[in-house]
Amino acid sequence: MKRLSYLFLVFFALSCSRRIIPSSKVEIDSVFVKTVERVRDTILVVEADSSLLKAYVECDSLNNVRIRQIISYKQGRKMPVPQINIKDNILTAKASLSDEKLLFQYKERYNELKIKSQKQEIKVIEVNRIKNWQKTLMLLGALSIAYTLTKIIKIIKI
Repeated sequence: MKRLSYLFLVFFALSCSRRIIPSSKVEIDSVFVKTVERVRDTILVVEADSSLLKAYVECDSLNNVRIRQIISYKQGRKMPVPQINIKDNILTAKASLSDEKLLFQYKERYNELKIKSQKQEIKVIEVNRIKNWQKTLMLLGALSIAYTLTKIIKIIKI
């Protein structure tokens, strides 16, 4: 029976002990995925192009220029063979080429990953803290319960 009374005494003594609440640390990680899109311009370099015409030119009896014989002609990749015209002893060679757009735009997309880490310390505040006079009243109550239990045990034994 003494063991039982000691058990009750220990139980009541431990139930009145002070609780220590630790402060907690919280680590917050934020991950942001941002899609970046850039419009870029690029310029294409077009190689030089030419066409060629070789011909024999002679003067006739009236001192006018005329083409006697075409020796060779060469057409370029995009440039046609020039058109030749002789008017009033003036030789005109004409080759035309249409305009080309050389500016191109393209979009470049990629994902940018940003990780933001924060550490916060959260303090727990005790709101209803037990004062010293309340602790002494609890101790007196526990002692009176222990005293009455020992008296009850003595009465039961007798």
